[in-house]
Formats: sequence, C-alpha cells, structure tokens
Amino acid sequence: FLRFMTVSILIVLLSCSQKNPIALVLLKDTSESAQNNEEFKTTTKKACKGITESISRGDELKVIQVNGEPDFFEHLSPTNPTDAKKQCGAVSTTQKQGTLACPAVRTAHKIFQSSKKPGVLLVLVETNEREFPCPQDWRTTVKNVIQKGGSVLILNATNNGGESFRLEIETALKDLPVTYAHSDVEFAIKNVIQETRRKAEAKP
Repeated sequence: FLRFMTVSILIVLLSCSQKNPIALVLLKDTSESAQNNEEFKTTTKKACKGITESISRGDELKVIQVNGEPDFFEHLSPTNPTDAKKQCGAVSTTQKQGTLACPAVRTAHKIFQSSKKPGVLLVLVETNEREFPCPQDWRTTVKNVIQKGGSVLILNATNNGGESFRLEIETALKDLPVTYAHSDVEFAIKNVIQETRRKAEAKP
C-alpha cells in the first residue's frame, strides 16, 4: 500500500512540474527614447517580474529588442526563471536611431512557426519610430499565435505611448481576441500565461 502511495504521489508531482510548456516571445522596446522614459522602464521591470515568476522549466523564451537595428532570426531557447530574468533585463545598445517594430513582429512570426508549443506574444513597445506601418505583418503573426492555441497581450506602455502607433495596432488586430492591459502589468502577464497553459491542457 505504501509503495502504491509513493507511486501515486510521484505521478502527481510529475504532472504538476510539467505545466504545459509554452513558447514566449517578448517584443521589448530598448530604443533611446524608451530608455529615457522612467515610467516605461518601471513598466518593463514589472513585465520582467511577471515573466520570471510565471516561467517554468520546459518553456521557451525569446526577447526581441526593438530599436534601430532590425532583429535577426534566432531559435527559441529553453529557459528557466534565472535565465529569463537575465534575458528580460538585458538591453542592447545601438547607434542607429529609430524603433523598428515591423522587423521585430516578422521575427516573432518565424519563431512561433518554428515551435510546436502554444505561443504567448507580449508587446511592450512605447511607439514605433522611423518606419512605415505594417498592419498585415501584425495581423498574420497574431492570427498564427491564436490559431495554434496561444495568446497575445498588448501591454500598457504600448497603449499609453505613441497615439498613432496604438491606433495602428488596434486597427490591424481588429476583431481578433487580443488582450490589452492598461494597468497591473504583472497580473496581466501571469494571467495570460496561465490561460494559455489551461487551453493546452483542455486540448484532446
């Protein structure tokens, strides 16, 4: 009986530790204008805390730094809370002006296509600078994430940032089930990650 109990407890523990792994991509504004904005930096810290506290072994993470450099495609790497904290907090500096959100969202699309795990796309971009709008890229990426059982969260820095950029995204993603978080960033991130895991669990 004792042996049976031990096996049962072990099975329960194993199923708890799996938590339905996800592929998480954060579009993070590291442009000069964002780095000079104290409110934006505070929001970024809260977002990183929400990610670090929600991530589990088996999850994959990619932080795409949105600045004047177009991001180059890299595969997601398996992560743990310690790695996630380092990745999320890192800031790459560039001499190039601008905040290029379009190459970043195209990179996110490639990343989600290369992963079998349900995706979570987090957008933390104050505003885009020095680029033409790319509504189709936004819509294609977001639709792909949702169709594969994932979730998309547009964080408050984007909502309160450049008015034209916010409208650009809202128009591009019209009628898609996207969450816009205007406050309580940490809670919103934890909630969307939990919800994505739940959806994966409910799948037959």
